[in-house]
Amino acid sequence: MDSSETLLLRWNEFEPNVKQGFSQLRSEADFYDVTLSCGESGQIKAHKVILATYSTFFKSLLRSISHDHPLLYLRGIHISHLESLISFMYEGEVRVRPEDLDAFLAVATELKINGLMSSQEPAEAPNTEQNESLPVRISSTCAKRTLNQTNSKSKIAKLSAQEETKQEPEFQDVF
Repeated sequence: MDSSETLLLRWNEFEPNVKQGFSQLRSEADFYDVTLSCGESGQIKAHKVILATYSTFFKSLLRSISHDHPLLYLRGIHISHLESLISFMYEGEVRVRPEDLDAFLAVATELKINGLMSSQEPAEAPNTEQNESLPVRISSTCAKRTLNQTNSKSKIAKLSAQEETKQEPEFQDVF
């Protein structure tokens, strides 16, 4: 074997195991290092690495915070939408009632959640010069950040409440 030759070792089950690992981290409540609050009843604990991986908004925000376990207050966001978005980031899917879809996608767009934004939208840090913005307060530093409203496009599946089959649902574009 030539010394410049390399072998590629690939784990064929990598992706499903990553998904299962994320799910386990969340269900076992291990290693949480950030807390999200909307001012309503309850808080949501999460992992910075998950938030930063699936949201350019959180990535930019968390980079600017030196606190080991920050509490992020997201004013104006309904706790059920935030819980659904966190589930989407950990599981790669989430069920949303049809009447909640527009509001859910609007929050996903504000928080720049990958997979729930239009691919045409720039994945960049929040712009603080927009008029329509949602303040975010960081408890450890009391600094303020803004979220900008943009259009959202994603793929969704229409599922009934009784539909618990293992079949792959059909997806459609949503604008």
